[in-house]
Amino acid sequence: MNKPNHFFSHTALISLLIGLLISYPVPAAAEVAAEQLTPVRGVIVEQMRFADEIEAVGTAYANEAIEVTSLVTEKIQSIEFDEGQPVKAGALLVILNNQAEKAQLMRAQADLREQERELKRISELVRRGAVSSSQLDEQQTMLEISRANLLAAQAALADRTIDAPFDGVTGVRNVSVGSLVEPGDIITTLDDITTVKADFLIPALYSSVLSVGQAAVLTMDAYPDDAFKGVVSVINPRADVDSRAVLVRVKVDNQARRVKPGMMMRLVLSGQPRQAILLPEIAVIQERDKHYVMVVDEAGTVLKQLVKIGSRVRGRVEIKEGLTAGQRVVTHGLMRIFPGAKVNFETDASSGSAL
Repeated sequence: MNKPNHFFSHTALISLLIGLLISYPVPAAAEVAAEQLTPVRGVIVEQMRFADEIEAVGTAYANEAIEVTSLVTEKIQSIEFDEGQPVKAGALLVILNNQAEKAQLMRAQADLREQERELKRISELVRRGAVSSSQLDEQQTMLEISRANLLAAQAALADRTIDAPFDGVTGVRNVSVGSLVEPGDIITTLDDITTVKADFLIPALYSSVLSVGQAAVLTMDAYPDDAFKGVVSVINPRADVDSRAVLVRVKVDNQARRVKPGMMMRLVLSGQPRQAILLPEIAVIQERDKHYVMVVDEAGTVLKQLVKIGSRVRGRVEIKEGLTAGQRVVTHGLMRIFPGAKVNFETDASSGSAL
């Protein structure tokens, strides 16, 4: 009986292994190292033109606005305006009952004419020496009293008429002819809305970029596709002690009367442009009161870099100190890396530092 050929079996097995090694070569050391690098994405630091964008929400007000009221208690004789219609300055709005005041005015006018004639007569007598000069002085006093009475009568009559103090649009009428009105009762409103003003509270830290005459852009929910151009007209010299904010008033041309007083407006102001480094906010790591970014050096090693941040705008943050142009900063993959780690860095075009 023949014994099994063990030599042949060993030889065949070795040949088979050699064939497998040839078919599947062992990866080179460099390829193995590359496979072990942690993949990350990020941006290349660069300087670019940048301006602070200050955003705030405020309320629109009429350029001029009053509540039309009476100075006296009296019945309404006639109403001379239509609701919601434009009126000119000086236009008659309401006439109150004024019969007694008209009569008083006529009496004062007649008395003044009488005192003027008497003064003329006494002056002639004094010239002739028929009466003393003291009588002339007394008559002069009587004339002055008559003039004062006339002014009082004219004022009383004027209080019974209500005029528009400026060009504007009347509001809803709250009274009717024959209504008894008292001081403080609101007859209607009058608003000058050819120009509207909107007040905003701006953080005081932006004071250095605010100036009177500065252009502003405003938007409204009522007109989502439109932007309204405005100009900063007033910057309150005092900051609110609680909010540390400054009241800024912006005037907006409103000839079309699209903006109504009381509407909410959003403000966007641009500060002084400057060269700055901007990074996506996701690249910045905050630890208590400090901020860091992960930088990848030329050797592919991760470094934790302390930075000082500035303004924020539309998902970007300004880096004021700690970075220079050309450095590589990680934006994606931060949870997988640590200082000293080796990484494979790829530029992420979607989160580039350009706005």
